[in-house]
Amino acid sequence: MVEKYFGAHAKKNFKNFVVLDIAKIWLNDNEGRVFSALFKKRTNGEYREMVARVGVRKNCKSSLKFEPSKKNLLSVYDMLKRRYRFISLEGLKLLTLGGETWRIF
Repeated sequence: MVEKYFGAHAKKNFKNFVVLDIAKIWLNDNEGRVFSALFKKRTNGEYREMVARVGVRKNCKSSLKFEPSKKNLLSVYDMLKRRYRFISLEGLKLLTLGGETWRIF
């Protein structure tokens, strides 16, 4: 999966580049809209592709004992697994939002 995104000709494949700080703003302002993200997991270094939404609060029963933004995490609802998950913002590589794919650097 990762090879098709990060091959030797990645700049030819992605005309859109954006810095991480701008991507964070887009995701935080993306309340309720579906987006796709490719990121590197902190736990084992594997890449994960996720279709998610920000701002979903239905059936959210537990309160967190930490602040996700202080750990550079984004709380999202995974549309395919139907569970709440965290995206590691420092490991974010690709973001598809509004029909356009952006490479994060």
